[in-house]
Amino acid sequence: MPSSLHRTLCMLVVAGTFAGGCQNKVGQCNELVGAIQKHTTGVKDAVDRLADVERDPSVAEAFGKLTKEAHTDIGKLEFSDARLAELRGDYLALLDRAEAWSRELAEAARTGDVQTLGEVKREAVAVAEREVAIVDAVNEYCQG
Repeated sequence: MPSSLHRTLCMLVVAGTFAGGCQNKVGQCNELVGAIQKHTTGVKDAVDRLADVERDPSVAEAFGKLTKEAHTDIGKLEFSDARLAELRGDYLALLDRAEAWSRELAEAARTGDVQTLGEVKREAVAVAEREVAIVDAVNEYCQG
């Protein structure tokens, strides 16, 4: 029959294992959320300035630079949690696409290509909606 000390030690090991697993998820969630939030204000401000892209194509280039910086920061993160790794990948793919369309938008503004400007602006709306969906998924997973 196990001693009281043995049972207590076993319970502490089990509790530590579960607590470590929870802390691991919490810590990883905090890393991802923090990295996303770090760039939120700058990206939002850059998106607001995109309304002036037809007069000033450099605003699209500035947006592209910010998305590239966010990609670099978030791309450095590594997660053992499979769901967080998946969400990180989704967000990185979104940033890749946003950076690409920022170049397309700048070029269309420089050349006066109204059709491409309209198409890229519509895609920008879709990218913004996708970003909201990914952030919501991160928040839901991390709060669960």
